[in-house]
Amino acid sequence: KTIYEENRDRGLKDVLDDFKVVFESMMDAMETLTDEDLLDASHFAEMPPNWKPWEVIASNTYEHYDDHLAGLAAWQEKISKN
Repeated sequence: KTIYEENRDRGLKDVLDDFKVVFESMMDAMETLTDEDLLDASHFAEMPPNWKPWEVIASNTYEHYDDHLAGLAAWQEKISKN
């Protein structure tokens, strides 16, 4: 299953509540990282050595949000009309 299929029937409030919990947890984890952690893949189990941890984190967090903002805005507009 895709992430979309697993979450497609969730309500907006549920999704936003979950986002807040996950975001706070991620920020707590991020605060424990050093600059060296963010630059050295060997600090993370099973991370390929040619990866840069900070790039992996960025592409799966704030850089990734732009991929979905237009769709979320359209969805919110659609449900607000109902």
